[in-house]
Amino acid sequence: MWASVVLTPKEQQLNKFLGECFPEIERVAVSPLGSSTRVILKLKGSLAPVSIRSMGEGVWRVFGLALAAVSVSGGTLLIDEVETGLHYSVQSTFWRFLVAAAQEFQVQVFAATHSSDAVRAFAKACQERTDVEGRLISLRQWKGQVVAAEYSEEEQQFAEETGKELR
Repeated sequence: MWASVVLTPKEQQLNKFLGECFPEIERVAVSPLGSSTRVILKLKGSLAPVSIRSMGEGVWRVFGLALAAVSVSGGTLLIDEVETGLHYSVQSTFWRFLVAAAQEFQVQVFAATHSSDAVRAFAKACQERTDVEGRLISLRQWKGQVVAAEYSEEEQQFAEETGKELR
Protein backbone atom coordinates (compact mmCIF):
# COMPACT_ATOMS: atom_id res chain seq x y z
CA MET A 1 0.00 0.00 0.00
CA TRP A 2 2.87 2.36 0.77
CA ALA A 3 3.96 2.33 -2.90
CA SER A 4 0.62 3.90 -3.90
CA VAL A 5 1.03 6.67 -1.31
CA VAL A 6 4.72 7.62 -1.22
CA LEU A 7 5.62 10.93 -2.88
CA THR A 8 1.96 11.83 -3.49
CA PRO A 9 -0.42 14.22 -1.70
CA LYS A 10 -1.72 11.12 0.12
CA GLU A 11 1.64 10.82 1.90
CA GLN A 12 1.38 14.44 3.06
CA GLN A 13 -2.15 13.84 4.33
CA LEU A 14 -1.06 10.68 6.13
CA ASN A 15 1.82 12.52 7.86
CA LYS A 16 -0.46 15.42 8.80
CA PHE A 17 -2.98 13.03 10.30
CA LEU A 18 -0.39 11.08 12.29
CA GLY A 19 0.91 14.39 13.66
CA GLU A 20 -2.62 15.37 14.73
CA CYS A 21 -3.09 12.09 16.60
CA PHE A 22 0.45 11.94 17.96
CA PRO A 23 2.03 15.42 18.08
CA GLU A 24 5.54 14.06 18.57
CA ILE A 25 5.49 12.48 15.06
CA GLU A 26 6.76 14.64 12.19
CA ARG A 27 6.92 12.10 9.40
CA VAL A 28 6.58 8.42 8.56
CA ALA A 29 8.56 6.44 6.00
CA VAL A 30 9.06 2.87 4.90
CA SER A 31 12.66 1.71 4.73
CA PRO A 32 14.20 -1.50 3.39
CA LEU A 33 15.48 -3.90 6.02
CA GLY A 34 17.20 -6.90 4.47
CA SER A 35 14.62 -8.79 2.41
CA SER A 36 11.70 -7.00 4.09
CA THR A 37 10.76 -3.45 5.04
CA ARG A 38 10.22 -1.53 8.23
CA VAL A 39 8.17 1.53 9.10
CA ILE A 40 10.17 4.32 10.69
CA LEU A 41 9.22 7.66 12.20
CA LYS A 42 10.87 11.05 12.43
CA LEU A 43 10.06 12.42 15.88
CA LYS A 44 10.21 16.11 16.80
CA GLY A 45 13.53 16.95 18.42
CA SER A 46 15.12 13.64 17.40
CA LEU A 47 17.95 13.36 14.90
CA ALA A 48 17.63 9.64 14.22
CA PRO A 49 14.50 7.82 13.03
CA VAL A 50 12.83 5.29 15.31
CA SER A 51 10.86 2.15 14.52
CA ILE A 52 7.11 2.62 14.63
CA ARG A 53 6.98 -0.55 16.74
CA SER A 54 8.77 1.32 19.56
CA MET A 55 5.81 3.72 19.82
CA GLY A 56 3.20 1.17 20.87
CA GLU A 57 0.26 -0.66 19.36
CA GLY A 58 -1.93 2.44 18.98
CA VAL A 59 0.49 4.24 16.66
CA TRP A 60 0.93 1.11 14.55
CA ARG A 61 -2.86 0.61 14.34
CA VAL A 62 -3.56 4.25 13.41
CA PHE A 63 -0.84 4.14 10.74
CA GLY A 64 -2.25 0.95 9.24
CA LEU A 65 -5.82 2.21 9.16
CA ALA A 66 -4.81 5.60 7.78
CA LEU A 67 -2.67 3.97 5.08
CA ALA A 68 -5.55 1.70 4.12
CA ALA A 69 -7.99 4.63 3.99
CA VAL A 70 -5.87 6.70 1.61
CA SER A 71 -4.89 3.66 -0.49
CA VAL A 72 -8.35 2.42 -1.51
CA SER A 73 -9.51 5.45 -3.51
CA GLY A 74 -12.91 4.78 -5.04
CA GLY A 75 -13.28 1.55 -3.09
CA THR A 76 -14.48 0.11 0.18
CA LEU A 77 -12.68 -0.13 3.51
CA LEU A 78 -13.79 -2.76 6.02
CA ILE A 79 -12.53 -2.35 9.59
CA ASP A 80 -13.31 -4.89 12.30
CA GLU A 81 -13.09 -3.74 15.92
CA VAL A 82 -12.09 -0.24 14.81
CA GLU A 83 -11.23 0.82 18.37
CA THR A 84 -8.62 -1.90 18.93
CA GLY A 85 -5.35 -0.33 20.01
CA LEU A 86 -6.78 3.21 19.97
CA HIS A 87 -6.81 5.17 23.20
CA TYR A 88 -10.15 6.90 23.69
CA SER A 89 -8.35 10.27 23.59
CA VAL A 90 -7.41 9.85 19.90
CA GLN A 91 -10.70 8.38 18.70
CA SER A 92 -12.30 11.73 17.82
CA THR A 93 -9.23 12.76 15.82
CA PHE A 94 -9.12 9.35 14.17
CA TRP A 95 -12.78 9.50 13.12
CA ARG A 96 -12.42 13.08 11.82
CA PHE A 97 -9.57 11.89 9.63
CA LEU A 98 -11.39 8.77 8.48
CA VAL A 99 -14.52 10.73 7.55
CA ALA A 100 -12.43 13.35 5.71
CA ALA A 101 -10.36 10.70 3.91
CA ALA A 102 -13.50 8.79 2.93
CA GLN A 103 -14.96 11.96 1.43
CA GLU A 104 -11.78 13.09 -0.32
CA PHE A 105 -10.87 9.70 -1.77
CA GLN A 106 -14.45 8.48 -2.34
CA VAL A 107 -14.11 5.52 0.03
CA GLN A 108 -17.07 3.79 1.59
CA VAL A 109 -16.16 2.75 5.13
CA PHE A 110 -17.77 -0.03 7.13
CA ALA A 111 -16.43 -0.20 10.68
CA ALA A 112 -17.53 -2.68 13.33
CA THR A 113 -17.24 -1.94 17.04
CA HIS A 114 -18.58 -2.78 20.48
CA SER A 115 -17.18 0.42 21.96
CA SER A 116 -19.52 3.21 23.01
CA ASP A 117 -16.50 5.60 22.90
CA ALA A 118 -15.99 4.71 19.22
CA VAL A 119 -19.70 5.19 18.47
CA ARG A 120 -19.72 8.62 20.15
CA ALA A 121 -16.54 9.71 18.35
CA PHE A 122 -18.01 8.56 15.02
CA ALA A 123 -21.25 10.46 15.61
CA LYS A 124 -19.37 13.62 16.57
CA ALA A 125 -17.10 13.45 13.51
CA CYS A 126 -20.08 13.04 11.19
CA GLN A 127 -22.04 15.88 12.82
CA GLU A 128 -19.11 18.27 12.31
CA ARG A 129 -19.35 17.85 8.52
CA THR A 130 -22.30 18.85 6.41
CA ASP A 131 -20.90 17.27 3.22
CA VAL A 132 -21.01 13.68 4.46
CA GLU A 133 -23.63 11.41 5.90
CA GLY A 134 -22.67 8.87 8.50
CA ARG A 135 -24.95 6.01 9.42
CA LEU A 136 -24.83 3.85 12.49
CA ILE A 137 -26.27 0.38 12.06
CA SER A 138 -26.80 -1.68 15.18
CA LEU A 139 -27.30 -5.42 14.82
CA ARG A 140 -29.44 -7.19 17.41
CA GLN A 141 -31.11 -10.52 18.01
CA TRP A 142 -34.92 -10.36 17.85
CA LYS A 143 -37.15 -13.43 17.84
CA GLY A 144 -34.25 -15.66 16.81
CA GLN A 145 -33.13 -13.47 13.92
CA VAL A 146 -30.53 -10.77 13.45
CA VAL A 147 -32.16 -7.43 12.70
CA ALA A 148 -30.54 -4.12 11.80
CA ALA A 149 -31.53 -0.82 13.36
CA GLU A 150 -30.24 2.17 11.39
CA TYR A 151 -29.64 5.54 13.05
CA SER A 152 -29.24 8.85 11.23
CA GLU A 153 -26.86 11.56 12.43
CA GLU A 154 -29.79 13.37 14.06
CA GLU A 155 -30.85 10.23 15.90
CA GLN A 156 -27.26 9.64 17.02
CA GLN A 157 -27.07 13.20 18.34
CA PHE A 158 -30.37 12.80 20.19
CA ALA A 159 -29.14 9.54 21.71
CA GLU A 160 -25.94 11.24 22.87
CA GLU A 161 -27.88 14.12 24.45
CA THR A 162 -30.29 11.80 26.25
CA GLY A 163 -27.79 9.08 27.17
CA LYS A 164 -29.49 6.38 25.09
CA GLU A 165 -27.28 3.41 24.18
CA LEU A 166 -27.13 2.70 20.42
CA ARG A 167 -24.38 0.15 20.04
